[in-house]
This record gives sequence, C-alpha cells and structure tokens, in this order.
Amino acid sequence: MKQFLPFSIGLFIVACSATSPMFGYQDWDTDKNAGIDQSEFVTAYLKNDAFEKWSVNGAIPLHNFYSGVYTTVDKDRNDSISPYEFKIQVKKFYYNDFPEHFRDWDTNSNGAISHEEFMSALKKTTLAALWDTSCDGWISELEMAKGMSYYADLNKDRHVDDLEFNIWKVNRQSEAPGLKGH
Repeated sequence: MKQFLPFSIGLFIVACSATSPMFGYQDWDTDKNAGIDQSEFVTAYLKNDAFEKWSVNGAIPLHNFYSGVYTTVDKDRNDSISPYEFKIQVKKFYYNDFPEHFRDWDTNSNGAISHEEFMSALKKTTLAALWDTSCDGWISELEMAKGMSYYADLNKDRHVDDLEFNIWKVNRQSEAPGLKGH
C-alpha cells in the first residue's frame, strides 16, 4: 500500500492538471468498451499534437529519437546512465526490447553508460523496427503514435486499459524535453 499511495497521488495530480479535452482515458476509449485499441489510441494521440514537440520538419530522425531515449533514461541528467537507471528505466520502460545486461552496454566497464555507448547499443536492438516501420531512418507522426500505443499496452493484449493509460501518461510527463535539438 505504501508504494501504491505515491503512485496514486501522482496519477491524481496528472489527471487534475490535464488541459486537453482528449487527455482523459474516457476520451480516448471512444467506443467505451473498457479498452483503448490501437486505432483509438492512434487517433487520439494524433489529435493531441504531441508529435510537434519532437519533430523536425514533420518527422523525427532516428538518431534524434535515440538521443531522446537516452535523455529520458538519464533521469538525474548527469550525462551517463547508472546501473540503477538502466534497471529502472531501460528494463522497466522498454520491457524486453533490450534483453542485454548493464555490463553489455557499459563497454568500457567504468560503471556508467555514456551517450556513445548507449547509441551504439541501441543500434543493435529492435527499437528502430518498432518505431521506424517504413525503415527510412525517420519516424513519422503515424509511426510515433503507433509506437506510443505499443508501449502504453503493458500486457500486450492489444488494448490499453485505464491503469496502463495512466502509467503511460505519467511516463510521458517525464519524457525528455527538447528532442529536436539533439
């Protein structure tokens, strides 16, 4: 219960501070079947214009996307990823997309993953295939919406339930700002 309480408070604050009419779970679940399917998720995501903060001329270069992922994982913003950040952020948020261990990413064995080590390791993962489905080196707005839907669906049952949606919203609140500039 102690661990759930701060999470509940955080969800309450996020829910109360939402300003977009399409930001609530009920707004995204348009058919009201107690689950947001990918089509509903993509449609609502696109209506929120969230992509604009990430894109460069209507798309995201894959390299910029990877840098944004690095910044998101580097929670303490010290320009390196600690074993704790790797465990909490990479293993939890990116699920099993990165099955390797910390030591596999920390190629110089200094106890931290640098930006260069992270970028090199990411290129060996399936992350690009999940987001850049056209394989053109760019992530379009539609590809981003579908990727967000994939990550919001924690149990991979092809529907985002209320809890999954709220967890996704909390994670979105902490996404890396300024991805365009990387």
